[in-house]
Amino acid sequence: MKKIIISAVLMIFCSLPVFAQGLYFDIGLGFGKGKTKIDGVDYYKFVKNLGFSPSQLGMEFGLKAGYGPIGDMPLYIVGEYNSISHLIYEGSNFAQFNSYILGPGVIYYPTSLIQLGTSIGFSWISNSSDYGTSSEKSKSGYAYNLYGAIDLGGTNHGCLIGLKYSYAKNNVELTGYPQWTQKQSLISVFVKYAYRSRAEE
Repeated sequence: MKKIIISAVLMIFCSLPVFAQGLYFDIGLGFGKGKTKIDGVDYYKFVKNLGFSPSQLGMEFGLKAGYGPIGDMPLYIVGEYNSISHLIYEGSNFAQFNSYILGPGVIYYPTSLIQLGTSIGFSWISNSSDYGTSSEKSKSGYAYNLYGAIDLGGTNHGCLIGLKYSYAKNNVELTGYPQWTQKQSLISVFVKYAYRSRAEE
């Protein structure tokens, strides 16, 4: 399934120059509040109920590439790779849940200062902890994100500062254990560098 989606994204990128007018690219980081549920149980609350006092940190890294604006519309078609991480730690003990998305997305500018966007795609995971349980495999999964940002920069180069909601759901298996469902979300504030061809106003 993953190979099929990657091939589809590459085919879209190869055909887009025929219909679009310019290059779009952005890359950046975000930090915020993450949540991970295993079979419906909030893992952070589960650890606290065991008598621990852990801290937590949510992070995201992503990049998008595509083409636009499309015709006279301030609309861009992109492909996105994005990762979200939820780190729960206390002293030397930690558990880090990582979800990834690869898929298509759209970006729209209601004004030259505001960027709105969304993506949806295939998801997989790679968790780790100080207990060495890092061999999880995603049997199936999907993810999406929604965001809004202020686009600073009057030329093709700009800086995006925004708020983003990311979500991923995966069916997971670990050798010797029954399959479980992992749901992960992150609300983050991000900063990104962006290169984009501007639509004519």
